[in-house]
Amino acid sequence: MPRRFATTEFTIGNPPPPYGHAQLAASLNAILAERKLTQAEAAQLLGVNQPKISALKGYKLDGFSVERLMHFATVLQHDVVIEIRPRSAAKGAGRG
Repeated sequence: MPRRFATTEFTIGNPPPPYGHAQLAASLNAILAERKLTQAEAAQLLGVNQPKISALKGYKLDGFSVERLMHFATVLQHDVVIEIRPRSAAKGAGRG
């Protein structure tokens, strides 16, 4: 029975990609769609072959590192921001 994740179906034997990968892929797919690029055009721009773009669009991300996806974002003239902050005092309350 398929389960839903980020608008793409995955079967039980094919689980969704890690959250960071999926989040980056969703952003990249939105940018590519907004620019109305064909898969061939996107591949040329990102320096990969068309099947890699097809895999990206299908959220088949086994062949993509987080670093590679972040590089794609910078090629598409977008910044990737990773933020690490200290926890607020309220989140630590009740632990002792």
